[in-house]
Amino acid sequence: MSIDGDAAPSGQDQAESTGDQYASVTASVAGLLMTVIGTLFHRRADLALKHTESQTQSLRQDMKVERDAGQAIRLLEDVEDPTLKAHLQAALILKFSAAKFPELDGVFRPAAPLPQASVKCPAAAVGEPCVVTVRR
Repeated sequence: MSIDGDAAPSGQDQAESTGDQYASVTASVAGLLMTVIGTLFHRRADLALKHTESQTQSLRQDMKVERDAGQAIRLLEDVEDPTLKAHLQAALILKFSAAKFPELDGVFRPAAPLPQASVKCPAAAVGEPCVVTVRR
C-alpha cells in the first residue's frame, strides 16, 4: 500500500532494474578502491618522509663534524710549540679515525713551568707595536 492508502503498483518498491543495481555496486566498489589506494599512498608518503628526516639528520651531523674538524685544524695551525702541536695533531688523528685513546699510565711527566712574560705598551703611542719579553 502507498502512503495515501492506494495499492502500490507491483514492482515499484524494488529497484527499477538490474542496471541500477549494477551501477550502485560499481560506484561502491570504485569508492572503496579509491579509499584503499589513497591509504596506501599516504602510508608510502609517511615512510618517505621518515626516511628524508633521517637523511637530513645525518647530513646535519656530517656538516657539523666537518665544520668542527676545519676549526680544529685552523686552531692547530696557530700553535707555535712543536711538542704541543705534535701531541694535538696525534689527538686529532685519533679523533678523526674514531680510535680509542690509549691508556698511558705512568708515561706522562710533569710539564715544565710556563715562561713568565711581561708586556710593555706605551700608553701614548697608539698604533706602535708593544714590546713583549719572556723570562725562562
